[in-house]
Amino acid sequence: MDSSDRLHALDGLRAFALFLGIYFHASLSFMPGLDEWVVTDTSTSAAIWIVSGFSHLFRMSLFFFIAGYFARLVYHRKGFRYFVRDRAKRIALPLVMFLPVMIPLLGLIWQWGAEQSHRSIVEPLPVSVRNFPLTHLWFLYVLLWMYVLALAGRYVVVRWLDRAERFRQFLDRTLLTLLRKRAAPLVLGVPLAITALAVPEWNPGTAIPSPDKSLIPQLVPMVGFGTAFVFGWLCQRSLATLTTITERSTSSGWLTLACFVLTFAGGAGLAKGVPAQWLPLVRFATAFCVELTIWYWNMFLIGMALKHLSAPSALRRYWADSSYWLYVAHLPLVTALQVVAFRLHWHWSIELTLILAISAALLLLSYKLFVRSTWLGAILNGARRPPLKLEQSVAPA
Repeated sequence: MDSSDRLHALDGLRAFALFLGIYFHASLSFMPGLDEWVVTDTSTSAAIWIVSGFSHLFRMSLFFFIAGYFARLVYHRKGFRYFVRDRAKRIALPLVMFLPVMIPLLGLIWQWGAEQSHRSIVEPLPVSVRNFPLTHLWFLYVLLWMYVLALAGRYVVVRWLDRAERFRQFLDRTLLTLLRKRAAPLVLGVPLAITALAVPEWNPGTAIPSPDKSLIPQLVPMVGFGTAFVFGWLCQRSLATLTTITERSTSSGWLTLACFVLTFAGGAGLAKGVPAQWLPLVRFATAFCVELTIWYWNMFLIGMALKHLSAPSALRRYWADSSYWLYVAHLPLVTALQVVAFRLHWHWSIELTLILAISAALLLLSYKLFVRSTWLGAILNGARRPPLKLEQSVAPA
Protein backbone atom coordinates (compact mmCIF):
# COMPACT_ATOMS: atom_id res chain seq x y z
CA MET A 1 0.00 0.00 0.00
CA ASP A 2 1.50 3.33 -1.00
CA SER A 3 0.43 6.83 -0.17
CA SER A 4 -1.60 7.33 -3.31
CA ASP A 5 -3.58 4.16 -2.60
CA ARG A 6 -4.42 5.45 0.85
CA LEU A 7 -5.64 8.70 -0.64
CA HIS A 8 -8.01 7.00 -3.07
CA ALA A 9 -9.53 4.95 -0.27
CA LEU A 10 -9.87 7.78 2.24
CA ASP A 11 -11.21 10.21 -0.33
CA GLY A 12 -13.93 7.72 -1.22
CA LEU A 13 -14.64 7.10 2.45
CA ARG A 14 -15.09 10.83 3.05
CA ALA A 15 -17.64 10.93 0.24
CA PHE A 16 -19.41 7.99 1.90
CA ALA A 17 -19.65 9.98 5.15
CA LEU A 18 -21.18 12.94 3.31
CA PHE A 19 -23.67 10.74 1.45
CA LEU A 20 -24.69 9.20 4.78
CA GLY A 21 -25.51 12.72 5.92
CA ILE A 22 -27.93 13.12 3.00
CA TYR A 23 -29.58 9.82 3.90
CA PHE A 24 -29.77 10.82 7.57
CA HIS A 25 -31.57 14.09 6.83
CA ALA A 26 -33.89 12.35 4.37
CA SER A 27 -34.87 9.82 7.04
CA LEU A 28 -35.69 12.31 9.81
CA SER A 29 -39.31 12.89 8.77
CA PHE A 30 -39.98 9.16 9.22
CA MET A 31 -38.78 9.04 12.83
CA PRO A 32 -41.73 8.97 15.23
CA GLY A 33 -41.87 11.81 17.72
CA LEU A 34 -39.31 14.07 16.06
CA ASP A 35 -41.51 17.16 16.15
CA GLU A 36 -38.74 19.70 15.61
CA TRP A 37 -38.11 18.51 12.02
CA VAL A 38 -39.85 20.07 9.03
CA VAL A 39 -42.65 17.46 9.13
CA THR A 40 -43.29 14.13 10.79
CA ASP A 41 -44.70 11.83 8.14
CA THR A 42 -47.95 9.92 8.56
CA SER A 43 -45.93 6.72 8.07
CA THR A 44 -43.07 6.32 10.52
CA SER A 45 -40.87 3.50 11.78
CA ALA A 46 -38.93 2.89 14.98
CA ALA A 47 -36.40 0.98 12.87
CA ILE A 48 -35.36 4.30 11.32
CA TRP A 49 -34.22 5.42 14.78
CA ILE A 50 -31.82 2.48 14.97
CA VAL A 51 -30.43 2.56 11.42
CA SER A 52 -30.21 6.33 11.05
CA GLY A 53 -29.19 6.81 14.67
CA PHE A 54 -26.26 4.44 14.22
CA SER A 55 -25.14 6.20 11.04
CA HIS A 56 -25.32 9.54 12.84
CA LEU A 57 -23.23 8.10 15.65
CA PHE A 58 -20.06 7.73 13.59
CA ARG A 59 -20.28 9.57 10.27
CA MET A 60 -19.09 13.02 11.37
CA SER A 61 -16.27 11.61 13.50
CA LEU A 62 -15.18 9.68 10.42
CA PHE A 63 -15.35 12.87 8.37
CA PHE A 64 -13.24 14.85 10.85
CA PHE A 65 -10.70 12.03 11.10
CA ILE A 66 -10.21 12.15 7.33
CA ALA A 67 -10.19 15.95 7.39
CA GLY A 68 -7.39 15.89 9.96
CA TYR A 69 -5.46 13.35 7.91
CA PHE A 70 -5.68 15.39 4.71
CA ALA A 71 -5.04 18.67 6.54
CA ARG A 72 -1.61 17.54 7.68
CA LEU A 73 -0.85 16.03 4.27
CA VAL A 74 -1.67 19.27 2.43
CA TYR A 75 0.15 21.40 5.00
CA HIS A 76 3.38 19.43 4.69
CA ARG A 77 3.19 19.06 0.92
CA LYS A 78 2.27 22.64 0.08
CA GLY A 79 3.24 24.77 3.07
CA PHE A 80 1.49 27.20 5.39
CA ARG A 81 0.56 29.91 2.87
CA TYR A 82 -0.93 27.49 0.37
CA PHE A 83 -2.82 25.74 3.14
CA VAL A 84 -4.40 28.97 4.40
CA ARG A 85 -5.35 30.13 0.88
CA ASP A 86 -6.77 26.75 -0.05
CA ARG A 87 -8.83 26.36 3.14
CA ALA A 88 -10.11 29.94 2.85
CA LYS A 89 -11.22 29.23 -0.72
CA ARG A 90 -12.69 25.77 -0.24
CA ILE A 91 -14.08 25.93 3.30
CA ALA A 92 -14.58 29.55 4.42
CA LEU A 93 -15.82 30.90 1.08
CA PRO A 94 -18.54 28.23 0.58
CA LEU A 95 -19.73 28.89 4.14
CA VAL A 96 -20.01 32.62 3.46
CA MET A 97 -21.61 32.04 0.05
CA PHE A 98 -24.22 29.42 0.90
CA LEU A 99 -25.24 30.20 4.47
CA PRO A 100 -27.12 33.43 3.58
CA VAL A 101 -29.04 31.39 1.00
CA MET A 102 -29.77 28.41 3.25
CA ILE A 103 -31.10 30.30 6.27
CA PRO A 104 -34.07 32.05 4.60
CA LEU A 105 -34.73 29.19 2.16
CA LEU A 106 -34.92 26.57 4.89
CA GLY A 107 -37.02 28.98 6.97
CA LEU A 108 -39.59 29.15 4.17
CA ILE A 109 -39.63 25.36 3.79
CA TRP A 110 -40.09 24.92 7.55
CA GLN A 111 -43.02 27.36 7.45
CA TRP A 112 -44.51 25.45 4.52
CA GLY A 113 -44.10 22.19 6.42
CA ALA A 114 -45.81 23.67 9.50
CA GLU A 115 -48.74 24.80 7.39
CA GLN A 116 -49.11 21.42 5.67
CA SER A 117 -48.95 19.48 8.94
CA HIS A 118 -51.13 22.00 10.81
CA ARG A 119 -48.48 22.83 13.36
CA SER A 120 -48.17 26.18 15.00
CA ILE A 121 -45.48 28.32 13.42
CA VAL A 122 -42.81 29.17 15.97
CA GLU A 123 -41.27 32.58 15.54
CA PRO A 124 -37.46 32.29 15.45
CA LEU A 125 -35.43 33.99 18.14
CA PRO A 126 -33.43 37.09 17.17
CA VAL A 127 -30.15 36.16 15.54
CA SER A 128 -27.13 36.61 17.79
CA VAL A 129 -23.76 35.03 18.46
CA ARG A 130 -25.43 32.57 20.82
CA ASN A 131 -28.40 31.97 18.54
CA PHE A 132 -27.16 31.60 14.98
CA PRO A 133 -28.59 29.00 12.55
CA LEU A 134 -25.56 27.38 10.95
CA THR A 135 -27.91 24.82 9.32
CA HIS A 136 -26.23 21.69 7.95
CA LEU A 137 -23.20 23.82 7.04
CA TRP A 138 -22.05 23.83 10.67
CA PHE A 139 -19.33 21.32 9.76
CA LEU A 140 -17.57 23.98 7.68
CA TYR A 141 -17.59 26.39 10.61
CA VAL A 142 -16.25 23.76 13.01
CA LEU A 143 -13.65 22.69 10.47
CA LEU A 144 -12.30 26.25 10.32
CA TRP A 145 -11.90 26.18 14.11
CA MET A 146 -10.06 22.87 13.81
CA TYR A 147 -7.62 24.30 11.29
CA VAL A 148 -6.90 27.34 13.45
CA LEU A 149 -6.38 25.27 16.59
CA ALA A 150 -4.29 22.65 14.77
CA LEU A 151 -1.94 25.20 13.25
CA ALA A 152 -1.65 27.12 16.51
CA GLY A 153 -1.02 23.90 18.43
CA ARG A 154 1.54 22.73 15.92
CA TYR A 155 3.39 26.06 16.16
CA VAL A 156 3.57 25.84 19.95
CA VAL A 157 4.77 22.23 19.88
CA VAL A 158 7.33 22.63 17.09
CA ARG A 159 8.74 26.02 18.12
CA TRP A 160 8.59 25.83 21.92
CA LEU A 161 7.73 22.47 23.46
CA ASP A 162 9.32 19.85 21.22
CA ARG A 163 12.11 21.32 19.13
CA ALA A 164 14.04 18.05 19.15
CA GLU A 165 10.89 16.14 18.07
CA ARG A 166 11.30 13.58 20.84
CA PHE A 167 7.72 13.99 22.07
CA ARG A 168 6.25 13.61 18.58
CA GLN A 169 8.31 10.50 18.00
CA PHE A 170 7.05 9.17 21.32
CA LEU A 171 3.48 9.88 20.19
CA ASP A 172 4.11 8.03 16.92
CA ARG A 173 5.39 4.95 18.78
CA THR A 174 2.60 5.08 21.35
CA LEU A 175 -0.13 5.44 18.74
CA LEU A 176 1.21 2.54 16.71
CA THR A 177 1.41 0.36 19.82
CA LEU A 178 -2.18 1.21 20.78
CA LEU A 179 -3.39 0.40 17.27
CA ARG A 180 -1.55 -2.92 17.22
CA LYS A 181 -3.11 -3.87 20.56
CA ARG A 182 -6.56 -2.65 19.41
CA ALA A 183 -6.53 -0.26 22.37
CA ALA A 184 -6.53 3.12 20.59
CA PRO A 185 -10.32 3.62 21.09
CA LEU A 186 -9.79 3.21 24.84
CA VAL A 187 -7.64 6.34 24.76
CA LEU A 188 -9.79 8.20 22.22
CA GLY A 189 -12.85 7.67 24.40
CA VAL A 190 -11.47 9.35 27.51
CA PRO A 191 -11.82 13.05 26.45
CA LEU A 192 -15.53 12.75 25.58
CA ALA A 193 -16.24 10.70 28.70
CA ILE A 194 -14.69 13.38 30.90
CA THR A 195 -16.54 16.10 29.00
CA ALA A 196 -19.86 14.31 29.55
CA LEU A 197 -19.40 14.80 33.30
CA ALA A 198 -18.93 18.55 32.79
CA VAL A 199 -22.02 18.99 30.58
CA PRO A 200 -25.15 17.88 32.49
CA GLU A 201 -27.44 18.26 29.46
CA TRP A 202 -25.39 15.81 27.36
CA ASN A 203 -27.60 13.06 25.96
CA PRO A 204 -26.02 9.74 24.91
CA GLY A 205 -28.79 9.35 22.34
CA THR A 206 -27.32 12.24 20.37
CA ALA A 207 -23.73 10.98 20.83
CA ILE A 208 -21.80 14.04 19.64
CA PRO A 209 -24.53 16.64 18.98
CA SER A 210 -24.40 18.83 15.90
CA PRO A 211 -23.35 22.37 16.93
CA ASP A 212 -25.66 24.03 14.43
CA LYS A 213 -27.34 26.74 16.51
CA SER A 214 -24.57 28.98 17.79
CA LEU A 215 -21.35 30.65 16.72
CA ILE A 216 -19.87 29.92 20.12
CA PRO A 217 -17.97 26.60 19.96
CA GLN A 218 -19.76 23.92 21.98
CA LEU A 219 -17.70 21.84 24.38
CA VAL A 220 -18.92 18.32 23.57
CA PRO A 221 -18.67 18.66 19.74
CA MET A 222 -15.31 20.42 19.94
CA VAL A 223 -13.90 17.67 22.14
CA GLY A 224 -15.52 14.80 20.24
CA PHE A 225 -14.75 16.02 16.73
CA GLY A 226 -11.46 17.55 17.82
CA THR A 227 -10.33 14.14 19.05
CA ALA A 228 -11.16 12.71 15.61
CA PHE A 229 -9.31 15.52 13.82
CA VAL A 230 -6.17 15.14 15.96
CA PHE A 231 -6.26 11.37 15.53
CA GLY A 232 -6.34 11.80 11.75
CA TRP A 233 -3.52 14.35 11.90
CA LEU A 234 -1.34 11.99 13.94
CA CYS A 235 -2.11 8.99 11.73
CA GLN A 236 -0.84 10.90 8.70
CA ARG A 237 2.62 11.10 10.31
CA SER A 238 3.22 7.39 9.73
CA LEU A 239 2.17 5.00 6.96
CA ALA A 240 2.25 2.17 9.48
CA THR A 241 -0.81 3.46 11.34
CA LEU A 242 -3.27 2.90 8.51
CA THR A 243 -1.58 -0.37 7.63
CA THR A 244 -2.15 -1.56 11.19
CA ILE A 245 -5.79 -0.40 11.16
CA THR A 246 -6.28 -2.39 7.96
CA GLU A 247 -4.76 -5.54 9.42
CA ARG A 248 -7.09 -5.38 12.43
CA SER A 249 -10.28 -4.23 10.75
CA THR A 250 -12.17 -7.53 11.19
CA SER A 251 -11.72 -7.62 14.95
CA SER A 252 -12.72 -3.94 15.11
CA GLY A 253 -16.08 -4.88 13.60
CA TRP A 254 -16.81 -7.43 16.33
CA LEU A 255 -15.71 -5.06 19.07
CA THR A 256 -18.12 -2.46 17.69
CA LEU A 257 -21.07 -4.76 18.31
CA ALA A 258 -20.13 -5.32 21.94
CA CYS A 259 -19.58 -1.61 22.56
CA PHE A 260 -22.87 -0.67 20.89
CA VAL A 261 -24.77 -3.02 23.19
CA LEU A 262 -23.10 -1.41 26.20
CA THR A 263 -23.90 2.06 24.82
CA PHE A 264 -27.55 1.13 24.39
CA ALA A 265 -27.71 -0.28 27.91
CA GLY A 266 -26.12 2.83 29.41
CA GLY A 267 -28.43 5.15 27.49
CA ALA A 268 -31.48 3.16 28.56
CA GLY A 269 -30.33 3.35 32.18
CA LEU A 270 -29.93 7.12 32.01
CA ALA A 271 -33.34 7.47 30.37
CA LYS A 272 -35.05 5.50 33.15
CA GLY A 273 -33.11 7.29 35.85
CA VAL A 274 -30.32 6.12 38.12
CA PRO A 275 -29.59 6.92 41.78
CA ALA A 276 -27.84 10.26 42.20
CA GLN A 277 -24.71 8.70 43.63
CA TRP A 278 -24.30 6.52 40.55
CA LEU A 279 -25.17 9.15 37.95
CA PRO A 280 -21.62 10.47 37.30
CA LEU A 281 -20.25 6.96 36.89
CA VAL A 282 -23.04 5.89 34.51
CA ARG A 283 -22.67 9.08 32.45
CA PHE A 284 -18.90 8.59 32.21
CA ALA A 285 -19.26 4.91 31.28
CA THR A 286 -21.96 5.60 28.68
CA ALA A 287 -19.97 8.39 27.01
CA PHE A 288 -16.91 6.15 27.04
CA CYS A 289 -18.88 3.37 25.34
CA VAL A 290 -20.22 5.84 22.77
CA GLU A 291 -16.66 6.71 21.75
CA LEU A 292 -15.60 3.05 21.76
CA THR A 293 -18.47 2.28 19.40
CA ILE A 294 -17.57 5.21 17.16
CA TRP A 295 -13.90 4.37 16.90
CA TYR A 296 -14.01 0.61 16.60
CA TRP A 297 -16.59 1.02 13.82
CA ASN A 298 -14.64 3.79 12.09
CA MET A 299 -11.49 1.67 12.19
CA PHE A 300 -13.46 -1.17 10.66
CA LEU A 301 -14.65 1.13 7.85
CA ILE A 302 -11.19 2.61 7.31
CA GLY A 303 -9.66 -0.85 7.14
CA MET A 304 -12.29 -2.14 4.71
CA ALA A 305 -11.85 0.93 2.50
CA LEU A 306 -8.08 0.51 2.42
CA LYS A 307 -8.48 -3.16 1.55
CA HIS A 308 -11.06 -2.80 -1.19
CA LEU A 309 -11.09 0.82 -2.44
CA SER A 310 -7.41 1.64 -2.84
CA ALA A 311 -7.31 1.00 -6.58
CA PRO A 312 -8.11 4.03 -8.76
CA SER A 313 -11.69 4.11 -10.03
CA ALA A 314 -13.13 6.72 -12.38
CA LEU A 315 -16.67 6.20 -11.07
CA ARG A 316 -15.67 6.51 -7.41
CA ARG A 317 -13.58 9.55 -8.31
CA TYR A 318 -16.63 11.21 -9.84
CA TRP A 319 -18.76 10.46 -6.78
CA ALA A 320 -16.01 11.78 -4.50
CA ASP A 321 -15.72 14.98 -6.54
CA SER A 322 -19.49 15.50 -6.48
CA SER A 323 -20.04 14.68 -2.79
CA TYR A 324 -19.12 18.12 -1.46
CA TRP A 325 -21.62 19.89 -3.69
CA LEU A 326 -24.31 17.28 -3.09
CA TYR A 327 -24.03 17.67 0.67
CA VAL A 328 -23.92 21.47 0.62
CA ALA A 329 -26.96 21.73 -1.68
CA HIS A 330 -29.12 18.82 -0.56
CA LEU A 331 -31.06 20.02 2.49
CA PRO A 332 -33.59 22.42 0.87
CA LEU A 333 -34.38 19.84 -1.80
CA VAL A 334 -34.66 16.94 0.64
CA THR A 335 -36.86 18.82 3.11
CA ALA A 336 -39.12 20.14 0.34
CA LEU A 337 -39.58 16.58 -0.93
CA GLN A 338 -40.42 15.49 2.63
CA VAL A 339 -43.22 18.06 2.76
CA VAL A 340 -44.55 16.77 -0.57
CA ALA A 341 -44.29 13.16 0.64
CA PHE A 342 -46.24 14.08 3.78
CA ARG A 343 -49.34 14.55 1.63
CA LEU A 344 -49.01 11.21 -0.18
CA HIS A 345 -49.74 8.87 2.75
CA TRP A 346 -47.67 6.05 1.27
CA HIS A 347 -45.53 3.61 3.20
CA TRP A 348 -42.40 5.22 4.63
CA SER A 349 -40.06 2.88 2.74
CA ILE A 350 -41.52 3.98 -0.62
CA GLU A 351 -41.45 7.65 0.27
CA LEU A 352 -37.89 7.53 1.61
CA THR A 353 -36.66 5.67 -1.47
CA LEU A 354 -38.29 8.24 -3.76
CA ILE A 355 -36.88 11.19 -1.79
CA LEU A 356 -33.37 9.76 -2.01
CA ALA A 357 -33.68 8.83 -5.70
CA ILE A 358 -35.17 12.14 -6.83
CA SER A 359 -32.82 14.28 -4.78
CA ALA A 360 -29.74 12.30 -5.87
CA ALA A 361 -30.72 12.53 -9.54
CA LEU A 362 -31.40 16.28 -9.41
CA LEU A 363 -28.29 17.05 -7.38
CA LEU A 364 -26.04 15.01 -9.68
CA LEU A 365 -27.57 16.73 -12.70
CA SER A 366 -26.96 20.14 -11.13
CA TYR A 367 -23.38 19.15 -10.35
CA LYS A 368 -22.76 18.12 -13.95
CA LEU A 369 -24.40 21.20 -15.49
CA PHE A 370 -23.57 24.01 -13.08
CA VAL A 371 -20.67 22.96 -10.87
CA ARG A 372 -18.15 20.47 -12.20
CA SER A 373 -16.49 22.53 -14.93
CA THR A 374 -17.45 26.01 -13.67
CA TRP A 375 -16.04 28.58 -11.26
CA LEU A 376 -18.14 26.99 -8.51
CA GLY A 377 -16.45 23.65 -9.09
CA ALA A 378 -13.08 25.39 -8.90
CA ILE A 379 -14.03 26.67 -5.44
CA LEU A 380 -15.40 23.39 -4.08
CA ASN A 381 -12.99 20.93 -5.72
CA GLY A 382 -9.90 23.08 -6.04
CA ALA A 383 -10.00 23.02 -9.86
CA ARG A 384 -12.48 22.86 -12.70
CA ARG A 385 -13.10 19.29 -13.80
CA PRO A 386 -13.66 18.36 -17.46
CA PRO A 387 -17.41 17.78 -17.97
CA LEU A 388 -17.14 14.33 -19.51
CA LYS A 389 -13.87 12.90 -18.28
CA LEU A 390 -14.01 11.02 -15.00
CA GLU A 391 -10.44 11.60 -14.07
CA GLN A 392 -8.61 10.01 -11.15
CA SER A 393 -7.47 12.71 -8.82
CA VAL A 394 -7.01 13.37 -5.18
CA ALA A 395 -8.87 16.23 -3.56
CA PRO A 396 -7.81 17.55 -0.19
CA ALA A 397 -10.25 17.58 2.67
